[in-house]
Amino acid sequence: MVGGGDAGHGELCSSLTDYLPLNLRSLLTQGMRSSMRGDERATNPAGRRSNDAMLREFARAVRSFSAMRAREHWVECTVAFDELEAALAEGAIDGRAPLICLKCAALAAPGESQRHRGPGCIVAPIAISSPRRSAPDRVRRAVEKFRAARQADGLSHYDLDCYVSKGRMVFTWRPPARPSDGGH
Repeated sequence: MVGGGDAGHGELCSSLTDYLPLNLRSLLTQGMRSSMRGDERATNPAGRRSNDAMLREFARAVRSFSAMRAREHWVECTVAFDELEAALAEGAIDGRAPLICLKCAALAAPGESQRHRGPGCIVAPIAISSPRRSAPDRVRRAVEKFRAARQADGLSHYDLDCYVSKGRMVFTWRPPARPSDGGH
């Protein structure tokens, strides 16, 4: 269990990946694959050079990710683990998933989901899955599923992302384009 910095909530995080945004993990995976294809030594775990190369590749990917994020506007919604767990528990009881509304930048428990049916609301259900999984893992899988479904339908997933920080689940995404207000 990884609990660094999340006192009282370390048991909710099952791995280091809970602390990495999906977009960064994807960038790291792509970078590591390309460096391994181009450098035979990177596949040799016994070599010190392979560890150095992987560490340099990791650092480069993190810098690239940070620079990209600093240049762009992102929406962020943070949810305390207690609130997230309560919403997941409510969803498990009544069979409806909590959701993140990208327009309202809010977590909605299942009983509040009707508030996010308005024009412009884009909802990402936080699917009810096995309670054996950590809350961050369940959320991450739901975000991945939302992204895949939107992409399959030819729709933007706004790079919806999530990670753990300081006892909270952090959701980030690119802001949805605002429809024209007709000059009002």
